[in-house]
Amino acid sequence: MNGGFDAMPAWPARRALKVTMVVSHLAPKYGLESVALSTIGLLRQHFHVSVVCVGGTAADTELSPGCTVLGPPLRGYRRVASIWRLWRYSRQNRDDLVILAGIWVALPWLFVAGASTAAKSIVWEHSLLKSKLLKSPKFRMFALAARILYPKAFTTVAVSEPVRRDLAVLVPRARVTVIPNSAGEYLNENAERPQQLKDHIPRLITVGSLTQIKRQHLIIQALTHLNEEVLLEIVGTGPELDRLREVAKEHGVKDRVFFRGFLSPAEVQKRMHEADVLVHSSSAETFGLVYIEASAAQLPVVSTRTDVAQFMIPTYVPGQLCEPTPRGLATAIKDALSAGVQTETWERARRKRESEFGAEAVLAAWVDLLAGGQSPVSSSNGDHSPL
Repeated sequence: MNGGFDAMPAWPARRALKVTMVVSHLAPKYGLESVALSTIGLLRQHFHVSVVCVGGTAADTELSPGCTVLGPPLRGYRRVASIWRLWRYSRQNRDDLVILAGIWVALPWLFVAGASTAAKSIVWEHSLLKSKLLKSPKFRMFALAARILYPKAFTTVAVSEPVRRDLAVLVPRARVTVIPNSAGEYLNENAERPQQLKDHIPRLITVGSLTQIKRQHLIIQALTHLNEEVLLEIVGTGPELDRLREVAKEHGVKDRVFFRGFLSPAEVQKRMHEADVLVHSSSAETFGLVYIEASAAQLPVVSTRTDVAQFMIPTYVPGQLCEPTPRGLATAIKDALSAGVQTETWERARRKRESEFGAEAVLAAWVDLLAGGQSPVSSSNGDHSPL
């Protein structure tokens, strides 16, 4: 999956590569943080991996014992301090490779990095999409900076083919390869769904941060076009919470909408098993891990149409796509509630997810990139090193 460009330098035989994963933070453990932790676990099967949090607390070290925290958490305008922190750290880092998890880390690191440091750096890109640029002046500024800085890195890893296509336009001089996020823990249906009773109350669930880009207000408004017995659970927290409560009140459905806040992965899975349809209304996605979580619970998905949604549904995730309107969502939800999903459809999608998003496939792609296409093997002293 490395796109055919020059491989990494030949590494010394019988020595495990030393890799640093630099993240903005690990706690709270949302989508990117969860993916980072699972990827760190995979890479440690074959490489020496150290973890650096640009900003964090004891909660970060609990999630990744032994990680280095460069200072207290950074939010909003205070993120500019990451430039100084990463400059100091980059001067002392001697590892073979550095993986920069996300644009908030990659831009300041590459801004201060010398040529040799940039040459051993890999941008792990999760968020830079054309659709975000249309709605966010901040992302337009990020895209401009990425266009200048990302070509300094050895390569940029996109987490999906839609992200790669957008990067080819936004950052044309950067070398880009695709390695999907590992979704191993969500690949197999992990419990039997409860049998529906005759008096079963239809339940919808949506999971994600409560931000403008997620557009949960469309789902709330869709309730006005559905039978009055249909209920909606909103899992997640964020700056749009108060506005969403107002939307539910204004449209007369506040008694049908339940805000659950942030839940643990186990609790999210429990809620999904009790629901009938996952509804996702985001205007932009880079990978769509929540779709795979839903499939693990054998929960049909209704999603507004985005490049990633069209990539995922129905090939990897049984479900339906719709236009980003309350009525469009309502129509698709009605179809999903009445049609159900055939057993062979679930199984076909599960096999596709396993072949491309399973731990073995994802690790092989990272090894191919980091070890220059050479397969790591165990040495006599237990270390792993490239052949």
